[in-house]
Amino acid sequence: MSNPFLEQLIASNITDRASLSLYASGARDKADCPMLACKRTGAIFAQDISHMTNEHYQEKPFADVEQHFSGGVIDKMDLDRRAARWNSYFPGKRWLDFGCGCGEILKPAGRVAAATAATELNRTQTNSVRAAGFAVRDDVAEFGRADFEVVTSFHVLEHWPDPLAMLAHIKRHCSSGATTHVHVPHPPAFRVKGMPAADSKRTAQWV
Repeated sequence: MSNPFLEQLIASNITDRASLSLYASGARDKADCPMLACKRTGAIFAQDISHMTNEHYQEKPFADVEQHFSGGVIDKMDLDRRAARWNSYFPGKRWLDFGCGCGEILKPAGRVAAATAATELNRTQTNSVRAAGFAVRDDVAEFGRADFEVVTSFHVLEHWPDPLAMLAHIKRHCSSGATTHVHVPHPPAFRVKGMPAADSKRTAQWV
């Protein structure tokens, strides 16, 4: 097993190996990456995250994800939900979206924020975000400032080998009293209508 974050949770007695079972034989974009379910916490873990490097995400093709979600009903419902829930936090604030993807949330919220910035590793996605007129960098440190008042991260932090270290890194670039909103997936709540359960589980994971 090569997942340092999972090992950290085991060492902290938040979970244990006996509570882990196979959830899916692989992910939609990595068939050889078994996914494990924890009955103690309800969390889903990739058994091996050694592939999760900056280079992996910079060059990763997103055609498969876009085929299933981008511009579709699921994507629009998720965007509308986020906008309705979080837009009250953005007006007049200096806002960072960590891992902005193609930047869909930036378009409605960016109109009301005092300043909008984003990070994203994938080259295809960053080109799209820049074309839409938003400032996007690989790393929050590249903005050379420490005054963000609101930080959002939607379905991104789970892709980092050490998410706690990344949160600490982001915090160093925020103003005192900044607000951070982090969303991570909850795969058991995700089902693809008309798809067998085993395929639905695999489709809900991409690493």
